[in-house]
Amino acid sequence: MARGWRPFAGGAAAVLLAGLVFASLTDGAGRAPPVTTAGSPDGVASSLSAAAADTGSPSPSAASPSPSPEERTPEPSKRSGDDFWTFEVGRDPRWESFSPSISADGRFITFESASDDLVPDDRGDYEEIFVRDGLNGRTTLVSKSSAGRQGNDHSGASVISGDGRFITFVSGASNLVPADRNGVLDVFVHDRRRGTTDRVSVSSAGEEANARSGGPDISDDGRWIVFSSDATNLVPDDTNGVRDVFLHDRHSGSTTLVSATADGTQSDRGSNNPSVSPEGRWVAFTSEATSLDAHAGDGNCVPAPAKVDKQDCEDVFLWNRRTAEITAVSVSEDGGASNGPSERSDVSTDGRYVAFYSSASDLAPGDANRDGWDVYVRDIVEGETRLVTRSATGDDQPRLSIAITPDGRFIAFISGAGDLLRADSNACEVGYGGEEPDVEPCPDGFLYDREAGRLHLVSRAHDGEQADDRSFSAAISASGRYVTFDSAATNLVSGRRQRCFEWRNCPDVFVRDRTRGHTAMVSHARP
Repeated sequence: MARGWRPFAGGAAAVLLAGLVFASLTDGAGRAPPVTTAGSPDGVASSLSAAAADTGSPSPSAASPSPSPEERTPEPSKRSGDDFWTFEVGRDPRWESFSPSISADGRFITFESASDDLVPDDRGDYEEIFVRDGLNGRTTLVSKSSAGRQGNDHSGASVISGDGRFITFVSGASNLVPADRNGVLDVFVHDRRRGTTDRVSVSSAGEEANARSGGPDISDDGRWIVFSSDATNLVPDDTNGVRDVFLHDRHSGSTTLVSATADGTQSDRGSNNPSVSPEGRWVAFTSEATSLDAHAGDGNCVPAPAKVDKQDCEDVFLWNRRTAEITAVSVSEDGGASNGPSERSDVSTDGRYVAFYSSASDLAPGDANRDGWDVYVRDIVEGETRLVTRSATGDDQPRLSIAITPDGRFIAFISGAGDLLRADSNACEVGYGGEEPDVEPCPDGFLYDREAGRLHLVSRAHDGEQADDRSFSAAISASGRYVTFDSAATNLVSGRRQRCFEWRNCPDVFVRDRTRGHTAMVSHARP
């Protein structure tokens, strides 16, 4: 729901998106583990009411030049009457901003930036985490110690809690908390109300991790933090020698291994990219492991279809904190191992709906492409997977983020497929300095309404004009009214002419208010 991009997702895309300075936070060789899915996990169906059946397979509608009637109608929410992001755009920042995350009511958005002109007295030495208030327009530095000291190394991967109070992030800084001596990336939580920063990638005894950690997510109340880590000392007897997923309880201080079965069997391959449900019970993650669920296996590593290479074995899994049971999510239509990898995921409050990317062609009916990445949503109770992005070609890669609202109705994502909507006609140049650029469909931000079966383009200007450059990641408020995304486009708001290099624009963070049909820039510089 509140998530943007979280490092440990891969190196090349991270460097391209973040420029040069954020490369230290990416896992250049790291793999993002996903998995498969099958029927109802133990404890899921019994804890969920049998909701009404879905409205059927998605039927994307053409994007209209101006906001559609559905987009102008506030979605049901006790907070849907709150108008945020109504102020005018300020100056372009000096450098790029990206990877947004949004609070449940849409008021607060966190993001990363290398710019030194967003807040006063910013030294501008490193990537930092900022939060912007959509009510008063104030931007605040987040990646600082409890004493107010700015971090002495790069920070990134921020996610804000649903209540807007807590922000988790990754940092290589050694001065955010006392006695940080491990010299690796750690996961932190900043309490905006108290102004304190604590490290959470620690063992239950408070011992610091002996290897790097990343990819955090946070529950609505800030209690539960999920993250991945290469450390072997966060829980007793961690002997599998691969990256694992952990859940930290900020109330008790305990850290629990997620990527293991209920009987304690550890994963035989790496796990990554976790997301936690708003109330903290469910964790969705990706893994290459074959030991976590009977329906997971090496079926998706075979050469057919041609899109799969031997390294792409990831599947998506769902973990139940109360029972420690794990269920495979990215399973084929017959409940077996899928024929392609799956990555990135997000889970609804009740654990019923899991949204994810996959290049498998056997997850749901209607997949017209055999070598492209598509978006899916799995109904765990019904044991059914729905194809969200109906494309003849699919995308050429899994994008950096996917987000689902707490009720499972709306899904926000990025796609580079150029045929999802009839009116999606923007194109982007692809190339680097001195190269003759190619032209391909721009990756855009989309929102899918699962109940209506409709797809909407969100990375566009007030007048409906499509973005003139690519978008990278997206996050969504609880009601589905606000969608935040980062984009290098120059035409989403008036007066923006940001350019980092001769050959590319700087990305900035934007927010789309679907009720008012309004797009605002979030990451502008201070006056």
